[in-house]
Amino acid sequence: MDLFTRKDGTSIHYSTLGEGYPIVLIHTVLDNYSVFNKLAAELAKSFQVVLIDLRGHGYSDKPRHIEIKDFSDDIVELLKYYTLKKLHLYAMKWVESLVRIFQYVILNLHHHLCW
Repeated sequence: MDLFTRKDGTSIHYSTLGEGYPIVLIHTVLDNYSVFNKLAAELAKSFQVVLIDLRGHGYSDKPRHIEIKDFSDDIVELLKYYTLKKLHLYAMKWVESLVRIFQYVILNLHHHLCW
């Protein structure tokens, strides 16, 4: 089990498969990254696949209070750790929360991954 510990002390469960251009797969609320197991196995034949259990999900820590921004911060810190500057980001259809997460991720990627 791979765990990445955030600066705030939260442990985020993740896995990487394959090599090549990175694709980050993000699961829905109340799910975990295992929902992508079959897809990830296929994509890993041609890409580096990054699977993340968002905080509060799967094997990641489950703090009592979670904000939408925490999800994007978790993703951005993990991407910075792996120095992934260019990637494909795929998320399952969420309603309002997906839009908020992408807003934070896009803003954070632009401001924090340009080093």
